[in-house]
Amino acid sequence: MTDHDVLAEYIISQLESARSHKGCVTEKIEACARQYNGEHRPCDQQVIEDSGVDLYISLTKHKTNTVMAFIRDMLQNADTFPFTLEPTPLPDLNDMELGIVASQMRQTLRQRMVDNQGMPDTPDSIAVLARQLKNQYNESKIKLAKEDAKNASLVLKDRLVESGITKELIKGLGYLVLYPYTVFEGPIQLLTPKMKWKGNKARYNLEKSWQFKAINPRNHFYSSDNKGNGTGQFDIIIDTIDYITLARQQKAEGWQHTNIKYCLKNFQSINYDWLGSSEILNHEAERTTINIIKFYGLIKGEMLKGYDIPVSRNEFYETKIIICGRRTIKIEINKIDNPNPRGIYTTSYMNNLGEESIAGDSIATILAPIERLFMAGLRNLVNNGAISALPIGEVDYQRIARYISPDQIGQLFVGMTVPVDPDTIGGGKPAHYYHNVPSNVTSYMQWMDWCIHLGDLMTGVPATLSGQSVGSGINRTFRGVMQLYANAIKGFQSAMSNVDMDILGPIGRNIYNIALYEGWITGDSQIQSLGFSGLLKEEIKNMKAMENLQLVGQMISAAPNAVPAGTLEWAVGEALGVAGIPTSITD
Repeated sequence: MTDHDVLAEYIISQLESARSHKGCVTEKIEACARQYNGEHRPCDQQVIEDSGVDLYISLTKHKTNTVMAFIRDMLQNADTFPFTLEPTPLPDLNDMELGIVASQMRQTLRQRMVDNQGMPDTPDSIAVLARQLKNQYNESKIKLAKEDAKNASLVLKDRLVESGITKELIKGLGYLVLYPYTVFEGPIQLLTPKMKWKGNKARYNLEKSWQFKAINPRNHFYSSDNKGNGTGQFDIIIDTIDYITLARQQKAEGWQHTNIKYCLKNFQSINYDWLGSSEILNHEAERTTINIIKFYGLIKGEMLKGYDIPVSRNEFYETKIIICGRRTIKIEINKIDNPNPRGIYTTSYMNNLGEESIAGDSIATILAPIERLFMAGLRNLVNNGAISALPIGEVDYQRIARYISPDQIGQLFVGMTVPVDPDTIGGGKPAHYYHNVPSNVTSYMQWMDWCIHLGDLMTGVPATLSGQSVGSGINRTFRGVMQLYANAIKGFQSAMSNVDMDILGPIGRNIYNIALYEGWITGDSQIQSLGFSGLLKEEIKNMKAMENLQLVGQMISAAPNAVPAGTLEWAVGEALGVAGIPTSITD
C-alpha cells in the first residue's frame, strides 16, 4: 500500500474541514485555558499597562478546583461504580413457558390422584392452582435471573477496574467544568497483557480488555451536522499511541498488519507531527509515542473495497478507522445494533437552551465577564491604596532651591531637616504643604465581594462548598451549614444530570450491547446507570443522618424526658451506617 492511501487521505481532508468548522469553539477553549492559568486577555493588556498593576487572581481556578475536589471526593469514596446489573422485569410467560406450566399442572393433577387427594372440583379452584404454578415458575426465573445478574456484575466490575474508568471520569469532568464541553471515548477494545496461572507459574497472555479515555476537547473535531453523541457524519480524535501498544495489536482483529509493520519499522523516522508539520525528528532520538487519527463515522463501501473487507460499494457503513503516518492501521465496521455505535460521548456543564450544538458553557465561560469586573476592582484597589498610603507633597521651590541638589527635586525628605528661606510676604506660611488622597479601598473591597457573590450565583457553586462560612445566625450553626451544603449539592444536579444523560447512560447501553454480543450476560439482565444522581443521593443521605444525630442530641440536652426511648439509638445507628461502621460492634 502506498504512503498516501485513499482512506487516509480522505480522513485527513475531513479533519481539515472540521478544524475550520470548529474555529470559534477552539478559540473559546484556548481562552478558558488562559483564564484558568491567570493569563491576561489581549483586550485587557493595554488597560493593565496603563494602570501599572500587573497581577492576576483567578476566580476560575478557585471555582474549578472546588468543583473537582467535590467530584473527586464523591467518585473516590463511592464503594461502587456508576453502573450495576439487575434482572429485567419479567412479563407474562411466553407460549413455550406456558406449555411448561401446563405440563407441570398435568403432573400435579396426576400426583394428586395417586395420593388420593382428589381433583379440583370447580373452574375457580383449577384457576387458583394454575396461578400458583405460574407464580412458582416466575419465582424460579427471577431467582435464576438474579443469580445471572450477580455473576455478570462481577465480570462487569472486573472489566471496569481494568479499564480505569474512575480515573478517566475524574479527568473528563475536569475538562467539563473548565472547557465548553468534554469528550469521552469507550469502551475501546485493545489487546493487553493479562497474568494467568498455568500450573505453578504465572504467565502473561494477550487478551482483549476495555479502555475508557477522557479526550481533551482540543483534540476532538466533528462534522458540521454533528450535534453530539455521534449524531453527525463523523467524529475525529487526535491521539497518541506508544510503540509497545501498537506492536501488540498486530494479532488483533481489524488491524492492518502490513501497515502496522511499516509504522513500527519507521517509528522514529515518521514526522512527529505528520498531520501538518514538515519537521523530521532526528533518527537517533528516542520517541515513545506517535500521533494517530481516530475516525468514527460513515464511510461509503466503495472506499473500503481495497482493504479486503466484504462490503457493498453503494452502502454506507458506521466505521472506526485509525491512521498513522498517512497509513490506515485499523478498520472496524460496527457489527452491533447500537443506538450510539461510535462510543463517542459529549456533554457540557451547562447546555445552551434552544441551541443544538456540542459546545455549551463551562465555569470558565460563565465567570469570564465577572472575573474582568473583579480584576478591574482589584487594580483600582491597589492603585488607590498606593496613592492614599502617603500624602502628596507641595513645596515653595524658590524658598528651598539653594539648600537641595537638582537630583533631590520632587523627593520627600523623611527624617531630615530642610532649611528654607523666609516667607517673602512675611505671612509665616510654611514652605511645605501635604495633601491626603481619600482612600476608597473599602468600596473596592465591597465591589470585589459583590463580584465573588455574583460568581457564586451564576455558576451555582456557593462559597459553602469550599468550606467558607457565609452569613450569620443560623448559617453558622451545624444545622444551618448542613442546609447550605445540601442546597449547594442541588446546584450541581443540573450539570451532573447532563453527565448522566449524555455520558454515563449511553456508556451503560453501549456496554450492555457489547456484553450481549459477546455473550457474557443474558437477556434476563439489564444494565442500570446509577450516574451522579445516585452518588448525590448517597451524599444527601449522609448529611441527613448527621443532621438527625445533631438534632436528637440537642433535643435530649434540652428536654431529656420528652424524647422517646430509643430515638438516640436510632440516630446513632443511622450515622454509623452511612459511615460504613457495622452496628453489630455496639451490641
